[in-house]
Amino acid sequence: MDPGPQNRNYTYDHNTNPGAQWFPEAGLGMFIHWSISSVKELDLSWPMRAGTQIGWRSPKLSADEVKKIMDSGDYFADHECEKNDSCITPNEYFALAKDFNPKHFNPEKWIKAAKGAGMTYAVLTVKHHDGFALRPSAYGNFSTKNYLGGRDFVKEYVNACRKYGLKVGLYFSPPDWYFDGDFQNFMYYGVARDYANIPALDRDLKPKTTIKTNEEKQAHYNEVAAFIKGQIEELLTNYGKIDVLWLDTDGVTVIPKGNPAWDKCISMDHIRKLQPGIVITPRLYGVGDYKTYESDKQIPTEMQDG
Repeated sequence: MDPGPQNRNYTYDHNTNPGAQWFPEAGLGMFIHWSISSVKELDLSWPMRAGTQIGWRSPKLSADEVKKIMDSGDYFADHECEKNDSCITPNEYFALAKDFNPKHFNPEKWIKAAKGAGMTYAVLTVKHHDGFALRPSAYGNFSTKNYLGGRDFVKEYVNACRKYGLKVGLYFSPPDWYFDGDFQNFMYYGVARDYANIPALDRDLKPKTTIKTNEEKQAHYNEVAAFIKGQIEELLTNYGKIDVLWLDTDGVTVIPKGNPAWDKCISMDHIRKLQPGIVITPRLYGVGDYKTYESDKQIPTEMQDG
């Protein structure tokens, strides 16, 4: 869980399309985080990220305490992971896709239960930061297109929502640690921000020995923009009406703010053109339909205006 978004400055431009007006009275919805991490019963994505046990610590560790951790060379995300066999590198995490075979996947059971509990909508994680897409995407090589014979879990989920009358929500993470792997620093960004002499780590959680040139980075940013646009267009054109698009992060960890590659990425206007009645979170472009909160400590105690 990235604790940063609740501290960012978002604005709200509520969708006035008649198809979006159900949301203010929606009440409860079900958020479904599920993917290849279930093979080892891990949280999604974050177990592969080093330094979260430092960056998320409150109160903050001292510089000397962090230096001791760095000097040990133990960069796993959780230094207690040896106790429950949950230590994992990015490459080991990505390899879970080979063993991912949910024979008993039954979204109708999930959605029927949600309906019975009073939910009015659901949101399924169709791709988290780990990059694995729960559908056969034409973009990239880390989806059910390359595994499970191209099974489309998103389609099965959407059909279940429609069967039981729930609004359809899709969670999509623009940051993609698999697609960005060679350009990614797998040390949590907050550690390098707050402490000195923090190494950049590769897919094996080893200090990086090569540095990408500015030209290589820019070419990759352009590829990322096309990749994000292509995958979102797939989601908004292949499954009929989508009621909620839950976009995570503000893109800082994907393409630098102000970089010209953003002009090649999908825009809010294009998203609304493809799905005029859609409700969108503000985390990609900083503008959206409603506020999102990241932890129990951020749950509002008063009625919100966004």
